[in-house]
Amino acid sequence: MNARELCWSLMMADTEEAVIELLRDAGYWDHASVWRYVGDFDGNWSTIGNQQRESVSALTEKFINAIDARLLNACLEAGIDPKGSAAPATMREAVARFFENSPNPKADHVGRISNWIDDQIREQARLLTVAATGYSGRKGAPCLSIADVGEGQTPDEYPNTFGSIQKRNKVDIAFVQGKFNMGGTGVLRFCGTHKLQLTVSRRNPALLPPGASGRDTEWGFTITRRESTGGRSSVFTYLAPEEVSEPRRGEILSFPAESLPILPEAASGVRHPYHRHARHGTLIKLYEYDFSPRSNIVFTRRGLRQRIETALPELALPVGVFECREGFKGEEAGSYFTPARGTAVRLEQEKNQEQLEFPPIGAVLNLRGDNIRVKVYALKRKPGENRKNGFLADYASGGCVLYTVNGQTHKQSGSEFFTRGAVDLEYLRDDVLVVVDCSAVDEITREDLFMNSRDRNPDSPLWKQLEKMVESYLKNDESLRQLALLRRQEAIREKTEDNQALADLLGRVLDASPDLASVLLGGARLPAPFPKPGSASKPGTTVQIGI
Repeated sequence: MNARELCWSLMMADTEEAVIELLRDAGYWDHASVWRYVGDFDGNWSTIGNQQRESVSALTEKFINAIDARLLNACLEAGIDPKGSAAPATMREAVARFFENSPNPKADHVGRISNWIDDQIREQARLLTVAATGYSGRKGAPCLSIADVGEGQTPDEYPNTFGSIQKRNKVDIAFVQGKFNMGGTGVLRFCGTHKLQLTVSRRNPALLPPGASGRDTEWGFTITRRESTGGRSSVFTYLAPEEVSEPRRGEILSFPAESLPILPEAASGVRHPYHRHARHGTLIKLYEYDFSPRSNIVFTRRGLRQRIETALPELALPVGVFECREGFKGEEAGSYFTPARGTAVRLEQEKNQEQLEFPPIGAVLNLRGDNIRVKVYALKRKPGENRKNGFLADYASGGCVLYTVNGQTHKQSGSEFFTRGAVDLEYLRDDVLVVVDCSAVDEITREDLFMNSRDRNPDSPLWKQLEKMVESYLKNDESLRQLALLRRQEAIREKTEDNQALADLLGRVLDASPDLASVLLGGARLPAPFPKPGSASKPGTTVQIGI
């Protein structure tokens, strides 16, 4: 088959076995010379194998790269050098300028998708997507395809972009998140046995320089895999069978096409991972990706969408989540597509604000001369919901503290954080989301606070200082203290009411059995320290429990 047919067949394949068969039939799988080392060195496991420890954290890096690609595309289409003085200084400013056309893009209230209407969010979410295909349930791990209508790359630039490690491609661009040129490789560890990843990309034709070659206008594609070396560590390579002047130094395959269906659809009776065409952008397919649960990724509790929204609580641009596997039923197209917008963004939108006890509160902390913004969301309890808050249980199994940079979580503390003596908000442990935004810190402070993998932090003096500042703020906030006291009173009242119900039951049993009652002596009284809602009783009264 020709290059385009091979690319399409790889896109449609949903198992490692099918991919290997296609590449073996094409004469590539068993020929090491046509596989180029990622980063052009055979010791790349030392970097690739030292990324995120958990599959969704690794996947988050793909969305970060896709957002960067969309922001860069918008900047370049506007004729602005991303590294020049006219470029946006922050990611939020870039969103305000290129996606909101804001006249004052540096204002604090712009560049936030929490202020967008749903139609705008859904429109943009259809241009940056993740779709699940292949296995469902216990049969096996699904495939995940991430697609964006971003700047894209030419086939010959692959060794300097997708196939590179630790180059300074974006380090001088202020408004993007990707800096280290390695985070996107973290997903490879979680891709099946052979660690297979498909990359398909085309450079935006409007961004090509005058005199660009015909190959520069084509779609390039390749497969990344892990190879055993028989030595101390394996090595990652990608298929590069074109113009192989020396072993493992070839170029990737390409083919001409004005557009390619790299975007999913889940509407109007259509549910397909590759249905809508794009003239440029990138598709990344991860084969047999290891994440759980393996049920519907759109709406399942603690499913992929919710976990994306916790890992990216303040997304710069929304991500469309599409369920394209067979076996999942839904009453409408919305069962198979919904935008991920971020946990904090979701809470700030008007239709969800009624879930909050009061509007978000916060403070600005000063750490080594840098401003760190803290925002707190205290959620209401639904009637009968006396343990886990339903909303936060979907996202984080309870309350949590998220330390973020440009909307991406770099460190997460669970509900146990609120039980610390330095915080003393145990009765709010399942009802509070705290976002500690470290976006404004300089690079030295950021490096001292977080690891390059962005999913953990060093146990450094600076980190301990930041934690103590957050603890102190939470403990001393009067709104939170009052709410914690109210929740404590509610908890005690509920225990009292539970005891009263038991007492009533025992009373009825004893009334029906005089012989049993006669052997029980005395009585007992149980204090009712707080009145029931709407009752006329007062604190300090007692109730007979019937013994």
